[in-house]
Parts: sequence; structure tokens; C-alpha cells
Amino acid sequence: MQNELFAELRGIIQGAEKAYEEGTSYRWRTSLCQLLKRAYEEEKHTYEEIWLPYLTEHGALWKAPIKMVESIEDFELWTTIAPFASFHLRLPIEGIDVKGAKALARTPQLAQVRVLSIMNNRIGDKGIEALVNSPYISNVEALEFTEVGMSHKGAKALAASSQLSNLQSLTLNDAGFDSIGAMAIAMSSSLSQLCTLDASFSYVGDEGVEAIAQSPLMKRLTSLTLASCMLGDGAFVAIAESAPLQLDLLNVPFNAVGDAGVIALSKSENRLSSLLLSGNQVGNEGAKALASTKHMTALRSLDLYGNRVGDEGARALISSPHLSKLSSLSLGGNPIQSSFLKTIPPSAQPRKQTIDLSNNDIDDQGAIRFATSSIVERVEAIDLSDNQIGAEAAGGGNRYPTQQLQTFEMSLRSADKSEEKETEVISLSLNDATSDFVEQLVDAAYFSHVTSLDLSRNRVGLKGLLALMSSALPCLRTIDLSDNNIADDMLAQFVETPAASQIETLKLRDNKISAKGVVYLTQALPALRVLSLSGNRLGDEGAKVLGQASSFERLELLDISSCGMGDEGAKMLMETSAFPALQTLRCDGNNMSPEVIEQLMQTLRAKGAKTSATGNKSGAVSLANFTERIQGGSDSMDFSGAERIFVVLVSHEEGGRTVRAELSAPETVAQIVTMLGQLPKEGEIMKSFIPREVLTVAAVKGEHLFAWTNWYDGRLKTENTAFYAGSHELERALYKLFLEAFPT
Repeated sequence: MQNELFAELRGIIQGAEKAYEEGTSYRWRTSLCQLLKRAYEEEKHTYEEIWLPYLTEHGALWKAPIKMVESIEDFELWTTIAPFASFHLRLPIEGIDVKGAKALARTPQLAQVRVLSIMNNRIGDKGIEALVNSPYISNVEALEFTEVGMSHKGAKALAASSQLSNLQSLTLNDAGFDSIGAMAIAMSSSLSQLCTLDASFSYVGDEGVEAIAQSPLMKRLTSLTLASCMLGDGAFVAIAESAPLQLDLLNVPFNAVGDAGVIALSKSENRLSSLLLSGNQVGNEGAKALASTKHMTALRSLDLYGNRVGDEGARALISSPHLSKLSSLSLGGNPIQSSFLKTIPPSAQPRKQTIDLSNNDIDDQGAIRFATSSIVERVEAIDLSDNQIGAEAAGGGNRYPTQQLQTFEMSLRSADKSEEKETEVISLSLNDATSDFVEQLVDAAYFSHVTSLDLSRNRVGLKGLLALMSSALPCLRTIDLSDNNIADDMLAQFVETPAASQIETLKLRDNKISAKGVVYLTQALPALRVLSLSGNRLGDEGAKVLGQASSFERLELLDISSCGMGDEGAKMLMETSAFPALQTLRCDGNNMSPEVIEQLMQTLRAKGAKTSATGNKSGAVSLANFTERIQGGSDSMDFSGAERIFVVLVSHEEGGRTVRAELSAPETVAQIVTMLGQLPKEGEIMKSFIPREVLTVAAVKGEHLFAWTNWYDGRLKTENTAFYAGSHELERALYKLFLEAFPT
């Protein structure tokens, strides 16, 4: 067996160069680590005598971390298995204290760490001082301290350390890091290789940025991130005065930077490729300055989401002749009207551009005008979600008010990146698009280039669906029709349309589909790779139909969460051979027993597939009540080790707040609601800061809260980080409240 494993090792080592060239190094490292651990556990002596010398000979492969370890115990194990390699040591909540930090600083194996991340552990200034002065930390190239209880004393200790000469990236996301700490970092003569600095969610302020801008450090920085740091125009003026800038990325969301700051920056000599300013106070004058400057010709990504840009500023940016390399433009969450499209002249814009116009006031005519304009021919992704599309047909307003953000993050990327073919992604989710609107849309001149279309949470109807799928859509591969009241009879006609046979990703969450509708799906769609049916009432009969499918040979992901399936349905899925390519099955929020779930997981693991099945009839709190409105997230964090899971859901309804919670103390829920009521209101920071729903799921094991995740309006927003951007005292108070709320 050892000979077979060693032959496999040789093959993996020989494939290293190719893996890195093709961008598959993560899979390569995963395969390597799995093999190393297996060989070590099966025959330790042979491993040490033969494997280790062979692996040590390939020293060039081990400069980058081969694995991220998330506990001191795992770190000890892996430095024993691979003493030749380097690692990313990531210690999340309660992974280490002051005493542990001092012990780690004395550990020779710390020399194997290239990336060190300590988050939400109260190691304080003393722990920071011990670590940064360790004689074994000199190989660390990236260092992160997030919410560790630091003050300017810890920052000064870090700045004065003589052991960080190889440090290239520094992250200090801590409310205790202030302008004094920023000054210390700026003036440090020890951090000579530092080129990336992230001091988000701290109190750096304009004074701290001025210190950085006036220091030698500024001439080396290629990336500067200062999210929610109480910055104003003074910070940008200081940065502009330090030109010429080496910065490639300037990321300053959730501050108070306005037109004056942006105008100053636009006049400076710089090489910025990414300027991210979401949640600031930039208006038309700032947008026009960016559009007209000749100093931003390298800019590829511009994010002005949630600012004060109107029609005039949007028009200037989209038609700017100077932003010729711009490939991503985000103007969502601004007061932009449909009229801004009327006077945009044809211009030499880039052909592979992503434009986000979500959460504005664009209506049907504006969307049609956009779809039929020359702009569409030049872009690859358009996000028009959460606007006023369909408002006329709906009687003058969206089902969901515009100010209630649904699509904050834009992750629209075309599947086809070839230069030979136009590609587009269009998102129109959370509008009131009707059949009539869809019929107009598909007649647009450039609609045939679309590869991905999001029409979720609309009122498409049968007429619109057939018009859409019967039109000339040779490139369409992904379509999202979730929450459109689609019933079985509509699917029967959908699968007969010309475009259906080429669909690779089909999302039909939260519709009115039964097992009968699934029958229609299984009779066609031969190209399907991803199918989401969560939130439909399929029942065990639906599972039976899926298990007997003959056309899903390429299916890689199947989501049947909250579909009313029980043990019989699970057994059908265990016995089927209908999905030979299946990699992931999601069946959360059903009525399966713990015993059957375990059997299902074992069966699928044996086939090489992953399974998520939380919220069934196990001891954990069920999430079934929430799955109709809260989508996704079950596989974003691992709650599998939880002894108890607690859920809090806060809904912000029209004119008031209601709470549905599964938490032990009612008074705690009341406190949470009170604190949420203190969050920034519309207009104070940005309207996207007012979510319609907040769901928090937290897991407890023994005496420790080891995992917690927040969703805003059904989309994952934070994970093991601050509860809410913009108010550190409130964040810590809420977090403390959650900690105290869970019985130990």
C-alpha cells in the first residue's frame, strides 16, 4: 500500500507546476495534504524514513502555505506531518488567549507560518507584543489582527518590532487601532516590505491617514483598505498630495468622503486600477471629476454604490472617453432616474464591462431603453434589480419598496470569457416585471448575447416565460426564475421551448412546483448542471421522480431544501443512480430523521458528493420556518459540531419591526430589537444599511460559541465578523449580548 501511495505522491509532485499555471493550486494542495495525512497515519516509520526526505528535496514548492489550519492542535499535528512546509495559521473565535499567544511566540514551529490570522480573540496588547517580537515570526509575510483588544500600545509594539522584515501585508481590523497607532505604523522603519495595509473598522480618521500619506510607507503601498474608519474629504486630500501614488487599490467604503475629496484625488497622478467608494457621499460633481480626469486611465473597477450620484454623474461616467479600461462600474443605490439614458452618446467604451444600476429609480421604459441602446452591445453584465421595473403594471409601485435593499453585492460574471463572442449577464430580480415587459425586453437588439438572466422575484407569468424562452437566445446558459408563481403546467411548456435544451443552471426556488412539475423537468434539459428547487412542495413523490430521471447525467448540484421530503424520499435518493456526476446535494429543512440523514450522507460520500442536511428532525433548531424567505447560507459555515443551535430572525416590516426568535430569554430578544433600532437610519449613511430582514444563526459547543453567521435580506453578509458596519460600540454590545444569551 505504501508503494502505491508513494507513486501517487510522485504524480502529485510532478503535477505541481501545471496546477499553478492553470490556477488549480488549491485542489493540488488539498490532494497533497490528504495523501500526506493518510500516509503518516498508516505507516509513520516509513513516512519519516522515505517520504520526508523526498518531500524536503522539493523545497521550492513549500514557499507558499500548503494548508490553512484553524487551531493550535491542528497546527501541532501538521507541523509534525510536514516539517518542510509552510502554513496559514488562522485562529478564529476563542482559539487563543493572552497566555496562548505568549506560548505560541515561544514555539519554534511558528517559523513555518507564512500567514498568521488572529480574529476575535482577546489577546490584547501583551499578546500582540509577544507575537511580533518572537524570534520565530520572521517568515510571516501576511499578518492579521481582527478584534483582538489592541490599543495604540499594541500598534507601537508592532511598528517597533525587528522581526517583521518580511511582512508584506498587514490587517488591523480593530476598534482599538486609532490615529496614534496609524502614526506608529506609518513611521516604522522596520516594516520595510509592507505594501498592503487594511485598517478597516477602526478609528484611524483623517489624522491617521494624513500621517500615513506623509510617510515613506505611502510610497510603497499598492493596496490601502480603510472601510468604516470615520474618514472625510481630508483623508483624500492628504492621499492626493502624496502623489505620485503607487496604489493599485484604494478601498474606503462606509465613510464620509464627498465631492471635494474625490475631486482632489482625480487631480493627482496615480495608477489606480480599483477605486471602491461604496457608502460615501460622492455626488454628481465627484462623478464628473472622475469621468473627466486623465489621471485615472488605468482604472478597471469603480464602485460608487450607495452614494449621491444622480443622472448627470451617471451619464458622465458611462460615456467617459477617459475610462477606457473600466470593466466594472457600480452605481447601484443612487438617485438615478431612467432619464439619464436619453442623452448618452455612442462612444468608445470597453466591450467587456459590468454595470450595476440596482436599487435606483429606473422604470420599464428605462430598462427597455437600456436594453435597446448601444451601451448593451458593449457590456457583459447589467444589474437592474430592485428598481421600479413593472411598477406601472403593478399600480404604481414595487412589491418591495426601493429603499429596502435586496441586491447589495454584485457578483455578476459571464461564464464565457472568450474575446470572440459578446457575453452579457442581466439581473432584473426584485422588480415587478410582467409578461408584457419581458416580451418587450426579448425584442431588444442585443438580447441574443445574453448568457445569464436573473428574473427572480418578479411576475413573469406564462406568456412572458414562453416569449423569453422562444426568442433567439443562442448564448443563454443560466436563468433564475425563483419566486415567480411558476406552476407545473408552465414547466410543461417551458421544457418544450428552443432555449431550454441548452440551459446549464436553472433556479426555480419558491414557486408552486410539485412532483408533477419535476416530471416535466426530468424529460428534457440534457445540459443541466445546477438545479435548484428549494422551497417547492415536492414531497417524497418528487424525490421518487428525481431518482428515476434519465436526463440528468451532467447534474453536479441539486438543491431540494425545504421541499417537504421525509425518510422515504431520502431513501429514494440513496438508491438512485440518476446523477452520476453529482457533487453537491442540499436537502436542508426537510422532515428526514437523523438516522436516515446519516445514511444518506454516507451513501453520497462514498460516491464523492457533498451533502448539507441541517434543519431536519435532528436535535438542532430547525430552520424550516425561515427557508421560504431566507435562501442559501447553509453550506457557508460548518455547524456540524454544534451541540445547540440558536436562531434569531428580525423582520423590518412596513412601519414597524416584528421578531420571530428561537432563543431562551425573551428579554434578550427585546434587547436585540432595541439595539437594531439604533442602527443608522436612511440618509445618515446609506439607504442600503436598512435591511428588510436580519437572520442570525449561532452554534454552541460545550461552553463556547464557535460559529455564528448573519444574513441580511436573504444574502450572506458577515461571517465571524462585526455584526453591522458603522458602529463599533453597537457591534460589540450585540456580540456580547449573543454570547450571554446562550446557556453554557
